[in-house]
Amino acid sequence: MKTEATVEYLPRFAACRDIGHEWKYFEWRGYHRTLLCFNCDAKRIDTMDHHGKITNRRYIYPSGYHYRRTPKVIRELRLQLRKEARKLDRWVGSDLHIVKKRA
Repeated sequence: MKTEATVEYLPRFAACRDIGHEWKYFEWRGYHRTLLCFNCDAKRIDTMDHHGKITNRRYIYPSGYHYRRTPKVIRELRLQLRKEARKLDRWVGSDLHIVKKRA
């Protein structure tokens, strides 16, 4: 059953909301590094001191990622998103995403 909140919230963000982002290095310049989420294209920008300690961190999220303005209570929405993420996990964990060649 889809609620108004999940209709507004894109399923591709469900896994990131449930288990966290899958960060990959995107760019590293001096004391600044940018990481990009493989799933949702969110960016994380870290600033470090000369010892390598992170002194500042900010995030840039893609359009549609935030759900704060939805009418659904956050706890209920997260439960629904976990269900959506579970569906995605089953799809990726199976061979349903593999296009089979015809003989």
